[in-house]
Amino acid sequence: MLAGITCKMASLKLHVCILQVLVFLDSHCEVNSGWLEPLLSHVKTDRHNVAIPIIDIIDPDSFAVESSPLVRGGFNWGLFYRWDPVPQSMLQDSDSLVSPIK
Repeated sequence: MLAGITCKMASLKLHVCILQVLVFLDSHCEVNSGWLEPLLSHVKTDRHNVAIPIIDIIDPDSFAVESSPLVRGGFNWGLFYRWDPVPQSMLQDSDSLVSPIK
């Protein structure tokens, strides 16, 4: 089922976008080839799924790429976004690395 989204453009005209999947990236994100397909496979199994990639760390001085720790993001009661480590109890086998994290 296609969803319609109304977008307000810089020209102040309204446009309706018809799409199956909507992807948001922060302006500082760079992606490699093949990054989207694994995420879309989870969405394909259930259209209510939200797939979020693990984002590697790039050193701002040397541009060296470092693997990100396995974390989950969320807001605290002060509405500050924070990263929390995924409990080891949720990482029992290789299947748990691609399973939903709550």
